[in-house]
Amino acid sequence: MALFAIEERWVICWGLFLCRGVTQGVRVMLGALMPYIAEELQLTPDEKGTILAAFSGGYCLTQVAGGYLGDRAGGFWPIFAAMGAMAAGAWAAPFLVDSFGAKGLAICFFLMGFCEGPSYPSTGAMMGRWVPVHERGKALAIADTGSSVGSMLTFAVAPAVASLYGWRSAMRLWGHVAGIATLFWYLRATNGPEECARLSMRELEYLRSHGLGRVGDDKKVWRRDSKFPLVLFTYPAAWATIVAHSAFNFGRYFVYNSLVAFYVEQLGASAVTAGQHILVGQIADALGKFGFAPFVDAAIRERPGARVEMASSGPRFARFFKRTAPAFRPCK
Repeated sequence: MALFAIEERWVICWGLFLCRGVTQGVRVMLGALMPYIAEELQLTPDEKGTILAAFSGGYCLTQVAGGYLGDRAGGFWPIFAAMGAMAAGAWAAPFLVDSFGAKGLAICFFLMGFCEGPSYPSTGAMMGRWVPVHERGKALAIADTGSSVGSMLTFAVAPAVASLYGWRSAMRLWGHVAGIATLFWYLRATNGPEECARLSMRELEYLRSHGLGRVGDDKKVWRRDSKFPLVLFTYPAAWATIVAHSAFNFGRYFVYNSLVAFYVEQLGASAVTAGQHILVGQIADALGKFGFAPFVDAAIRERPGARVEMASSGPRFARFFKRTAPAFRPCK
């Protein structure tokens, strides 16, 4: 199946690409524009930290609830709400700063994070309803590359726009882009194949042959198992995943939030230069996601058990690194 085929499940995947791009781009925009905002508002380090942490504070409150809602009711509306909140928040933030100062900006981004939290788990819910298992490597690569592209464009373009027209104009521009992406999602996306009037019979039969697109299946599952599976938290593997994801996001967003300010305050570079340097890492990130996906899909297609092997490759690498790391320690 060609990557750019116009079948509906790939339209959904590219819609998720827009979702991840919009939510990630607006999220990291605060770090990209912080030197301009801090200079105008004369922010202290504590105030900058509070504003930069506000989004994550709201975001973490709705992740689990968003996944629960996405499984039960589908991912369409949580994702629509997240994208709409990004658009409205980016557009409204300059007005809130003018009216309430730094507190207004912090509250705005806290609410944006609160609304955006359900979008990530809802992406998984959409994938589960639309994409067969052996195509999910490619589908997830398309969707998640949106995050890389969103960060890429934000760090490359937002500081340049702010240096020419001010940070308010840069934020409003991102708000308009997010609004257009939200409209596309509203017009083209559906919770699943059974709700899509544009779906061809050929694609519907293909999805049904892989256990998708059957009306009422989701409701049956939820009648049988409608409670939140708290038993997950009794498994060490679940906690390992939680800790690993927390560590990854801590490092990632620490860099996103602080690197531009570090370039400006410590290295004496411009925010535009900092954004261009960050751009290199985002390009590598996007290429890595797309490059790995075909191998995952091919392995799963040939051997369905390969999903377990792929998932266990991380711990195997960690054990290998633990054994070999002493050989690379510097001599005393």
